[in-house]
Amino acid sequence: QRIWKDVQFGPGGEAFVLEKRRTKGVFTEPMELQEFPFDIQVDNTSNYSIVRVLCFNTIENKKFSTFTTKVTEDEYERNKYKKPGLFFRCCVIRRAGFFIWNIMLIMSIISALSFVTFAVPRELPQNRIQLSFILLLAGVTFKFAASQSVPKISYLTHLDRYILGSMIFLFLVAGWHGMITLFEDEDDAAMDLIAFICFICLYIILHVAFVITMVVRGFSRRADVRKREREYLTRYEETHKNDSLVLTKRRLFGTRQRTRVGIRA
Repeated sequence: QRIWKDVQFGPGGEAFVLEKRRTKGVFTEPMELQEFPFDIQVDNTSNYSIVRVLCFNTIENKKFSTFTTKVTEDEYERNKYKKPGLFFRCCVIRRAGFFIWNIMLIMSIISALSFVTFAVPRELPQNRIQLSFILLLAGVTFKFAASQSVPKISYLTHLDRYILGSMIFLFLVAGWHGMITLFEDEDDAAMDLIAFICFICLYIILHVAFVITMVVRGFSRRADVRKREREYLTRYEETHKNDSLVLTKRRLFGTRQRTRVGIRA
């Protein structure tokens, strides 16, 4: 980190001594990936061994980022001493386009291809089952590809649920092709047609329900983020009403925005 101090004067003659720090480091945050790939991460924390800190929130290009102070204790330490902490909060929205076009869309096409197996004559159930198994193996391949995109976690993401749901759908189609051999020949045609229509309806209902759920949940989470951002911008405007401070010392890092940013001592 680099530390430097500034003296600034307000329009009423007030003098402010600012101690400023530019710190580079690695910050870690346990991500909640239940919503992956439509997740929004809004958190970050860091312990800072100081007694008290008064912070000015900063903004660059209207990005949503805040930090606050809080007294914390480390639950993993033997001695439970309380210490001050500096809590950063920022918003990171994942771009889900890659996973939608390269995994979910392809998986939906593979699931829809299971309807083509009904074009095989009912007298050849082995061919139907063979085609269904090929599609099921393709779904397993995409499941492994999706697993490489997220850490090894103990819960399911939305992408996992979608792929597993598609594989269960393919399993049901393959199971039907195996069960149809147990019925009499005169009932095969009618029951096969009914099963074909039921599978189409089930496919549509599941996809519509998934899309509606993702849209509703995504809209609610983004609405919450927009609300926090508006509150942040309101606080920023209130704390930056006086932008006429005059610098009396040259900055060490070149020209930056003339805003009251840093830690006030």
